Amino acid sequence: MREVVVVGAGLHRYGVFPEKNAIELGTVAIQRALDDAGCQWTDIEAVYCGTVRLGMSAGHSICRHIGTTGLAITNVENASASGSSAVIEEFVYYEALGLVPEGEGVKLLCDESTALTGRIPAKQ
Repeated sequence: MREVVVVGAGLHRYGVFPEKNAIELGTVAIQRALDDAGCQWTDIEAVYCGTVRLGMSAGHSICRHIGTTGLAITNVENASASGSSAVIEEFVYYEALGLVPEGEGVKLLCDESTALTGRIPAKQ
C-alpha cells in the first residue's frame, strides 16, 4: 500500500473582502499551502477546492491562475462546511483507491502524518 499524506494546508483570512475576487482569495490560500508544505505547484498531484456560490468549476478557475499542470481538481460546495467537506472527500477518495485502509483516511490528519518524508506535528 502506498503512503498518502497531507503535506500542507493554507487559507485566506476569514472575512468580507469587497476589494478581492475569489481568484485572489484562492491563490493566496494555495500559495500559503505550498509554503506550508515546502513544495512547488508542479509537485501537487490533486486539489480539493471548497467554495460557496462561486459556480461550476471554481477550483479550476482559481488553479488556472497558479498554472496548468494537468492535475486532478475536485470542486466541493457545501455552504459553510465546504472546506471540511473537501478534506473529508479527499480522505474517502484515498480509501476508495486502496491507498489507506477503509475508515483510516482521516488518521492521516489525526496522526499528524503531514509530510512526505516523516511525521511533523500538525500546526496549532
